[in-house]
Amino acid sequence: NAFFSIWYAHAGMPERFLLNSNQAHSTENHYPLRPELIESIFYAYRALKNNPRQMTRVSSSSSSGGTSSHAVIHADYYLWLGYEMLQSLQNRTRTAHGYTILNNVLTGEKGDYMPSYFLAETCKYLLLLFDERSVLHSRELKSEYIFTTE
Repeated sequence: NAFFSIWYAHAGMPERFLLNSNQAHSTENHYPLRPELIESIFYAYRALKNNPRQMTRVSSSSSSGGTSSHAVIHADYYLWLGYEMLQSLQNRTRTAHGYTILNNVLTGEKGDYMPSYFLAETCKYLLLLFDERSVLHSRELKSEYIFTTE
């Protein structure tokens, strides 16, 4: 949730984020179309989808002080995260002939470069996240395999 909240606030993941001031770094605020966040969402979704009884528990403190509660996150939550990221990519990085990096996530200024890993990894994990017919979503695989491009 922490990393996605940064993405959600900026419609992209700045290369460097200052936690102490809760803002993107002044000079390293570009987004080079990195795949790591969507890859994590894919694996979290796959883990919950293949184990319906397993759910992620999130603790939160009550604002009235003292008591804590637990929220249960279902697999559909990760689909929503992936959808939000896909919409951000479509709205902010799409060009006439492909996609490009963001030179600045704060202003939305586009660059003029699409790294090869964007297609090889970022788009791959988005496709696999939403492709229900993929063998990677099959219960028969059970977590015996890790799908990676590294």
